[in-house]
Amino acid sequence: MIDDANLSREGERRKEAILILAKQAGKRRRDRRVATRWGIMMMFCAGGLFATWQIVITETARFVQHAPTPHLPTREPVLPIDNKGQNPAVRQQPEFVKAPDRRIQPARDLQRAPHLQPARPPVVISKIKTDPGLRQKLSIARKAPLWEKIDDQLLIEELRLGQIPAGLAIVAGKSQLIYHDRPLSH
Repeated sequence: MIDDANLSREGERRKEAILILAKQAGKRRRDRRVATRWGIMMMFCAGGLFATWQIVITETARFVQHAPTPHLPTREPVLPIDNKGQNPAVRQQPEFVKAPDRRIQPARDLQRAPHLQPARPPVVISKIKTDPGLRQKLSIARKAPLWEKIDDQLLIEELRLGQIPAGLAIVAGKSQLIYHDRPLSH
C-alpha cells in the first residue's frame, strides 16, 4: 500500500479519482449481476406460470360439461312452469300462449335478378340404363408382360449360357439361387 505521507497533491487527487472510478465500476458490476439474477428469476417464474396456466386450462377442460346443441327450433317457445301461485292440491300446468310468428314473410311478387337466373334449365336424370358389358368396353387392355416365367432348370441353363456360374441350393424345402457375378474364364 502506498503511504499517504509521501504523495503529492496531484497524487492525492489521482488516488481519489481512481477510488471513485473503482467504486463506480464495482457498482456497475454489482448492478449488472443483480439485474441478471432478477431476469433469470423472472424468466423461470414466467415459465412456471405459463406451464401452470396450461395445466389448469387442459385439466379443467376435461371436466367442463358443454351444453348439448339444441335440435331444430320449435314453433312454440318453451316457457318455465311457475307452480307457486297455484293451489298445491291442483298443481295444473298453465296453458301456454302461442308466441306470434315474427319471421319475415317472403314477397311473392319478387323475381330473381336476371344475372342470377340459370342460363339453361337444369338437367334431371331420372333413370340410367346400364350395359352389362360396359366395364369390359371401357377398361384398358393389359399389355403382355415384359418377363417370362421359367422353371429352375431353364434358369440354370440361361445363366450357364451367359457364362454366370450359378446353382440352386434347396434348404428346408425352399430353393435359393447361388451365383457369382464374375463370368467364367475359359
